[in-house]
Amino acid sequence: MRRASTLASLPLLSRSLSTAHGGAAVTSAPTTYGLLQVALYGTTSTGSQVPRRWLDSFYGGSGRKLAIGVAGTLASVAVATSLAPEVYAKEPPPAALVPKEVVLYQYEACPFCNKVKAFLDYHDIPYKVVEVNPLSKKEIKWSDYQKVPILMVDGEQLVDSSAIIDQLNSKIVPERSAASSSDDDEEKKWRQWVDNHLVHMLSPNIYRNTSEALESFDYITSNGNFSYTEKISVKYAGAAAMYFVSKKLKKKYNITDERASLYEAAETWVDALNGRDFLGGSKPNLADLAVFGVLRPIRYLRSGKDMVEHTRIGEWYSRMERAAANLWVLLGLGLAGILLMTRKLKKTIREDFGAFVERLQLLPPPQPAPPKAPHPLTGLTFAVSDVFEIEGHVTGFGHPDWGRTHDAASRTCPVVSTLVEGGATCTGITVVDELAYSITGENKHYGTPTNPAASSRKPGGSSSGAAVAVAADLVDFSLGLDTVGGVRVPAGSCGIIGFRASHGSVSHAGFIPVSTSLDTVGWFARDPNVLRRVGHVLLQLPYAVSRSPRQIVIADDCFQEVKIPVDRIVQVVIKSTEKLFGKQVLKHENIGDYCNSKVPSLKKFHGLKTNGEVKTSSLKLLANVVQFLQRHEFRHNHGEWIDSVKPVLESATSAQICGPLEASDEEIEICKSIRNELRAAVSSLLKDDGILVIPTIADPPAKLGGKEMLSEDFRNRTFGLLSIASLSGCCQVTAPLGFYDKCPVSVSFIARHGGDRFLLDALHTMYMSLQEQADIASKSRSSKNALTKEQSAEIAKEKGNQAYKDREWQKAIGFYSEAIKLSGNNATYYSNRAQAYLEVGSFIQAEADCTKAINLDKKNVKAYFRRGTAREMLGYYKEAIEDFRHTLVLEPTNKRAAVAAEKLRKLFLKSLMENLLGLLRIRVKRGVNLAVRDVRSSDPYVVIKMGKQKLKTRVIKKDINPEWNEDLTLSITDPSIPIKLTVFDHDTFSKDDKMGDAEFGISPYLEALKMNLEGVPSGTTVSRIQPDRANCLAEESCIQWKDGKVVQDMCLRLRNVECGEVEVQLQWIDLPVIII
Repeated sequence: MRRASTLASLPLLSRSLSTAHGGAAVTSAPTTYGLLQVALYGTTSTGSQVPRRWLDSFYGGSGRKLAIGVAGTLASVAVATSLAPEVYAKEPPPAALVPKEVVLYQYEACPFCNKVKAFLDYHDIPYKVVEVNPLSKKEIKWSDYQKVPILMVDGEQLVDSSAIIDQLNSKIVPERSAASSSDDDEEKKWRQWVDNHLVHMLSPNIYRNTSEALESFDYITSNGNFSYTEKISVKYAGAAAMYFVSKKLKKKYNITDERASLYEAAETWVDALNGRDFLGGSKPNLADLAVFGVLRPIRYLRSGKDMVEHTRIGEWYSRMERAAANLWVLLGLGLAGILLMTRKLKKTIREDFGAFVERLQLLPPPQPAPPKAPHPLTGLTFAVSDVFEIEGHVTGFGHPDWGRTHDAASRTCPVVSTLVEGGATCTGITVVDELAYSITGENKHYGTPTNPAASSRKPGGSSSGAAVAVAADLVDFSLGLDTVGGVRVPAGSCGIIGFRASHGSVSHAGFIPVSTSLDTVGWFARDPNVLRRVGHVLLQLPYAVSRSPRQIVIADDCFQEVKIPVDRIVQVVIKSTEKLFGKQVLKHENIGDYCNSKVPSLKKFHGLKTNGEVKTSSLKLLANVVQFLQRHEFRHNHGEWIDSVKPVLESATSAQICGPLEASDEEIEICKSIRNELRAAVSSLLKDDGILVIPTIADPPAKLGGKEMLSEDFRNRTFGLLSIASLSGCCQVTAPLGFYDKCPVSVSFIARHGGDRFLLDALHTMYMSLQEQADIASKSRSSKNALTKEQSAEIAKEKGNQAYKDREWQKAIGFYSEAIKLSGNNATYYSNRAQAYLEVGSFIQAEADCTKAINLDKKNVKAYFRRGTAREMLGYYKEAIEDFRHTLVLEPTNKRAAVAAEKLRKLFLKSLMENLLGLLRIRVKRGVNLAVRDVRSSDPYVVIKMGKQKLKTRVIKKDINPEWNEDLTLSITDPSIPIKLTVFDHDTFSKDDKMGDAEFGISPYLEALKMNLEGVPSGTTVSRIQPDRANCLAEESCIQWKDGKVVQDMCLRLRNVECGEVEVQLQWIDLPVIII
C-alpha cells in the first residue's frame, strides 16, 4: 500500500546536499585540458543554496505562495531535526559577528572549496553558492582572481582557502587568540599537511584506472555546471585524458601505490588524533575541518569507500559529518526542493515502514464454549510473507511479473489456516526479496522495508517485510520462508527473534518453493513466549515437561568469521549459561574441523569442482554446496517461467538464477550425501540435549545502498554460517543481544533435527538472562570514557585480529601496539603482534615480542612456535630447534605444531637442494656523521638489498650518529651479486629522503671462509682489504678469526651525499644437516 512520506534524518539529507564526489586542481586556461585540470573531481550540485536572511531578496516579495513555501520548508526542517540522530554541540558565533551577506564562488567538489564550506557549515554561517563553469568562468569574469574558491563577505573579496578561513576565523572566533601556543602549533602543522600532502593523494586515486576515471567524470558531466554540448564532449575524452594525467601526478608526488598512499595518509591522521574525538579535543578545530573538507569530495567515490573500509578513519569522519551539518543550507530549497532531494537521495519512512504489500483481515473462529479452553493464540495478530497462498489473493513472490502471470489462490496455505484456527488474526501480506532469493531484504518493485532497529541499514531477507512488521510492533508475530537464512538474517538485522523449524516438521503445502530440500517455514516474534506458543500450534506439539540443555557447544571457528568483537557475543552467552546451568555444560568446538572429519562427501564435492588443487575450509565448502543446491532447485522449480516470461531482475539475482547451470547427476547425489552426513554429524555432536552456538550473520547489517552483501567474501562467510542448519535440516533460533555501534547484534542456537520443542523451551529459559548480560555488556561500552584500559586494549586487539584476517599486516601491528600500550602485561598481545611481524618479514621484532610473551606466560605455546619460526628465518637454528621442541613438550597432541615444525624442516631441506650456500648475517652497527635532512638532525634507518631480498633496520629518531646494532640475514645463492646499503631519513608527511648509499661484494670474505682455520688463535687477521676507487671502504677492512668464526668489519663511506659513514660486520651461518 502507498503511504504518505515524511522527512526523516536531517544529517543524511544535509550530507547529500553538501557532500562532494571528487577533488580539484584549479587553472585559468579555458581549454579542454584546463577543463580537465579544474574538474579533476566530480560535482554533485549546480543549484544555489539560499540562507534564511536572503529569502525575500532571492524569491522576491512576500506573497501568499512564498509564505506557504517557507512555512512548509521550516516545518520540514523541524521534522527532520526532531528525527535526526544526536549531533555534536556547536558554538555558533554571536549574531553581531556573523557577516550579513556571504557568497561562495566554487566548483562543488573542489577540495579547497570544500575546506571553506566545512568552516561555514560548522559555524552555521548562512551563505549562497554560485557554481562556476570551468570552461568559460563567466561567473567570475568580474574578478581579477580567476581561481576558486572566491568568497565575498559583505562586499569584500577573499581568496585562497587557507587565507579565507584565517580571516573569517579571526573575525567570528576572537577567543582563538587566547588558545595555547602548543594547540596552535599542532593545528598549524596539520593544516599545512593537508595542503602539502593529503590533497595530492586524491587525483591519482580517483583516476587510478579507466573505470574509476569514468565514474568521476560521470558525476562531473551529470551534475557540473556545463552546457549540453560540453557534457557530451567531456565525459569520455576527459576520463581518458585524466587517466593519463594521473600517472604524471603519481610520478610528480612520488606515489608508487595509489591506494596505499591514501590509506597511509588516513592512518597518519587517525594516529594524530591520539584517541581524541577530534584534533581539537571535544570539538573540531581548523585542522579537523580542513581534513574533512578535502576528503569530502571523494567520500562516496570508490576510492573514498575503500579508504573508509580499509582504515580507521570512518568513525572520525562520521563525527565530522554530524558536527559540520548546516541547517540553513536547506532553507533556500523551498518545500518542493526538499521533497525532491528527499525522494532522490533518502529512503522515506512510510506509516507501515514499507513492510506490507497488501492489507487484509483473516478472523479466527468463535471461541469454544466453557469449560473448553480458549484458542491458544487468542488475541494475537500476525502477517505472512508474500510466498504463502491466501484464498482469493494472488501470491506475488516479490515480483509484479509473477503476480501478473498467476491466478489468485483457490485455497489458503494450511500453515496460515492453522494459525487462524488457533485464534490469531492475520492482518496482511508482507514484502519479500525478489523471488524470495536474496538475503539483503531489498525489493526495487515494492520498495525496501525500513529497518526499525537501524533505519540506515538493510533489513535483511528474504522475509524482510515480515521481520519489519514485528520489529515495528505492527503485529505480534509473522510468518516467513527460510531457505538459506530467509528468516534468520532479517531477525538478526532487525533485532528480533526468528525461528527456523526443522526441515519437514511444518507442512510445505501452500507456499511457493525456492529450494525444496532447503525450504522450511519460520516465524518472527518479539516475545519468546509468543514464539513458543506459535511453535506449539504449528508443530502440533503435545504438552511435555521443559528440559534444560546439558551441553552448550560454542563454535569457536564460526565466531572468527564475524566483524564485531567476539567477546561482545560469546561472553554474553557464556555468562548467561554459567548463571543458569553452570560451567560444566560449556564446551568449545571447531565446527570446520568437525565437519571435515564427519562429512566425507565434502571432499568429493570439492574434488569435482577444483580437482582438489585448491585447499578450502569446510565452512566455505558448505557455503558453496548450499548455494549450488539453492540455485539448482530454484531453476528446476521456476526455470521454465523465467525463460518464458523473462522478468526484469536485479543484476545480482539475475546472475544467480538466469545464467547457465551445469549440474551433473553425480554432483546432485554428492549434495544429498552431504545433507545426510551433516545431519548425522550435528545429531551426534548435540544429541537430544545439546545446543550449538554460532553467530547469525558475519557482519553488522549492511548500509542502504551498500554493496557489501554482494561480495564473494561476505557470501562465503555468511552462507558458511547459514548452511549448517539449512543443509542439515536442523532447527535454529536467532536471539537479539542489543546493539553494537548502533547496529543490532544477535546470536543463534541450533538443535538437532526434530529438536524444535527443546530449542523453543531452551530459548524461553535463557532469553531474559541473555538480555540482562547483553545490557551489562552494552553499558560497559556505552561511554568511551567509561572503558577501562583493559577493555580498550581488548577492543584494540579484536581490531588487530580483524585486520590480520583481512591480510592488512601493518594495520594489525598498529592495533596490537595500541593494545600493548594500554595493557603491557598481556602475553597474547605480544604473541599476536609477533605473528603479524612474521607476515611482513620483521623477524627480529617478532622474536623480541615472542620472548616478551614467554616471559609473561611460560606456557604460551603459540609464542614458542612463532619464536621458533622467527629464529629459523634469522638463522638461529639451534635456538629454533629448542623452541619447536618446547612447543611439542607443552602440547604433545598439538598436531598443528608437529605438522608445522615438520613442514619447516622439509622446506628448509628443499632450500638446501636449490643451491642455497648459506646465510650471511650483516650486523649494522652504527652511523657516523650522517647528513642532516630535517631542521637540525635526521631520523635515519638502513636498507640492505641483495637481488630481490630487501631488509631494513629500525628508525633512530633525531640522531646523526645512530647506533643500531641490528642483525639482518640474507640468503646467499649467488655470491657474485653485490650488496647495496642505503640510508634513509624517515619523514611522516612526505617520501623518505635518501642519505647516501654504498655497495660492497663478499668474494674476499667467502675466500677466507674456505680456509681451514681450526686451531688458529682467536683474533688472527686472515685478510686485509684496502680502500680504493673500486669499493666504498672508508678505511682498511680486516677479515678475522674470532671465537671460532670468520668475521669482517667494514666502515663504508656513503656515496651521493655530502657526508656520512656506516659501520657493519659480516658473519657466516652454516646450514645444519638436521633441523629438528
